[in-house]
Amino acid sequence: MPTAMRRACRVHGCAAAAVSDGFCAEHAQERNAQRDADRGTASERGYGYRWSKLRLMVLRAQPACVVCGAPATDVDHITPKRLGGEDALDNLQPLCHACHTRKTMRERRGEVG
Repeated sequence: MPTAMRRACRVHGCAAAAVSDGFCAEHAQERNAQRDADRGTASERGYGYRWSKLRLMVLRAQPACVVCGAPATDVDHITPKRLGGEDALDNLQPLCHACHTRKTMRERRGEVG
């Protein structure tokens, strides 16, 4: 079976073969580091020690995903923090990682729910 033709890195002037998201290993690492720097640390985003304790409290009280019933691994803000949601128990729900990822992607696309 033929393999796909390797493409060059998307950074102008770089002749290295692309390996990740169209970038060579060096430029992919630089891009990820910049993305992380722009995002800030978990603590800077409001997910420090207090959040860790609250997260554990929610998962112990409700160990199953409220969407599919699988074991919950993530605690989700029903109204996202970036839209004014708070770390209040009535704004938190336990979700499995797959359901949390789907919900987050829908929110980022602007879909309701």
